[in-house]
Amino acid sequence: MNPILDSFDEAVLALTRHPLRSVLTAIGVMLGLGLYVASTTLTATAQADIRAAFDELRARQVVVSGDLDVPDADAMLTTAGRIDGDPGVASGGIVGVVGRLPVSPPPSAPSSETVLVVTDGALDALGAELRSGRRFTPFEVASGSRVALVGSLLADSLRVGDETPGFLLIDGIPFRVVGEVGSVDREQSVLLAVLVPPGPAFELWGSPDRIDVVAVAHSAEETADVARRLPLIADPTGQAGLEAATLPDASQLGVDVDRRLEELTTLLSVGLLFAGISVVAGSTLISALERRREFGIRRALGFSRLQIALVVVAEAGTLTWVAGSLGVALAIFAVSTIGAAREWTLTIDWRSVALATGAALIAGPLAGLGPAVRASSVDPIDAIRQ
Repeated sequence: MNPILDSFDEAVLALTRHPLRSVLTAIGVMLGLGLYVASTTLTATAQADIRAAFDELRARQVVVSGDLDVPDADAMLTTAGRIDGDPGVASGGIVGVVGRLPVSPPPSAPSSETVLVVTDGALDALGAELRSGRRFTPFEVASGSRVALVGSLLADSLRVGDETPGFLLIDGIPFRVVGEVGSVDREQSVLLAVLVPPGPAFELWGSPDRIDVVAVAHSAEETADVARRLPLIADPTGQAGLEAATLPDASQLGVDVDRRLEELTTLLSVGLLFAGISVVAGSTLISALERRREFGIRRALGFSRLQIALVVVAEAGTLTWVAGSLGVALAIFAVSTIGAAREWTLTIDWRSVALATGAALIAGPLAGLGPAVRASSVDPIDAIRQ
């Protein structure tokens, strides 16, 4: 007879004789390894999402600044059209800073707020999403209508009760509010500003104090080429001395975030694996103590110390292998189901799956070594007398 196979047979019988304890121990192992796999999978997913966010928000954006001369609204709209029409530009336009002007909903006392002049393509480049209302229509832009968009944070401060002001007084001049900007991907200061089209801005206040060209390239690979072209597109004469700048490279920040997440995951995984081993070791030790008389009789019948130790190690190993495999499988199923429900793009860290499986293969027998030594050292006479 094969002593190893016999040991596993004995281990299965021992586990089935105490089903409640075996189930509780298995649950502990499943939770330890399952939560480890789930946490590493969610961490890998978070890392991928963070890297994608860095690519989306930073890698493709280009800002052109300098002494750009835009004498009137038509010149601004023409320049913005050339920028937005570049084949490498996904969206682009012009943002001008008119300055801080008194703004109030009638008849409140005015407060000083930032007023920006924007083209439609600039709103796209900033990733502006409206909370309510609409954008400027082409007719309003072409006719120089006095309309405005309000950043959501400013709108909340100007709101009277639950009513959104339909009109604003900007520098004492009425503007019709057509929408609220609820969120932007870039330049969060827009949420605290009033946005107006070029026509009324130039008519009332002249050329903006500062004019920036903002654009988003179709892909990160095209960003450098777009940055080289945009100054000449905005100022074909080259006299304005425009300079294009891409946002700082976020790759190092992404590496730092990855490292922090990995450190946290490592600490968590060590704790979970230690907890699982402790559960198995404790359960196996209790089993060995309860079966002290049984092991004494086996020794009296001629079982060697090695055979007794193999039975205990096999019991711990069998329970850990089965429970660990179930825990890993359930963890993958759970995170896949949650990810599908929330439309996440899951990134399964197969290294953690392999590590959890390997830990189950090694940790179970290791957890049983201490109880196995204790069980194999039982004196047959003393055990029978108890």
